[in-house]
Amino acid sequence: MDQINLDEYNLFNDSKATLKETSADTRDNATTEYMVYSEMEVINFDVVKTKYMNSLSASEECAKSCDALAQINNDIIFIEFKNGSMKNKKKNVRDKIRDSLLIFGDITGKTLSYTRKNLVFVLVYNPEQNPPEKPSLNRIIDNINQRAATETIRFELGKLKGVYFRDIHTYTPEEFERNYLT
Repeated sequence: MDQINLDEYNLFNDSKATLKETSADTRDNATTEYMVYSEMEVINFDVVKTKYMNSLSASEECAKSCDALAQINNDIIFIEFKNGSMKNKKKNVRDKIRDSLLIFGDITGKTLSYTRKNLVFVLVYNPEQNPPEKPSLNRIIDNINQRAATETIRFELGKLKGVYFRDIHTYTPEEFERNYLT
């Protein structure tokens, strides 16, 4: 793998936050819910997008962005937290991926060929808001995947693997913590 150091980019360094902060859901403006509580330092990619767009004299409304960018276990990972239902959000997530990759590429000078070989995308979702549509079928699929040592990629994101990213995961907060934070 051709690994870069994200700390070499000023815009990334000026946009640090904790993973907990980037997982915050303040959608009702009254309460804040966190999907993870890790104090691990990551790049708040929403802040990167805002600074990047403003540097072009454009509104941050012109682009969407993933919540965080992190280097964990030698992986560069885009992380998107979705506390609510994904039912009508699949296009929104794909838009966030596209715009984030374009911004990342412009900042780092890396192409899609690079991200396809070196980056990982993780969607962390709320399982209570996103129960399986066919629970019995999902149990069978999960059992087969467990025996085959593979995982289920939900929300039609699996088709982006090998196109934009080396790997894609859809995890509950507990699965994310188990796979990346322990």
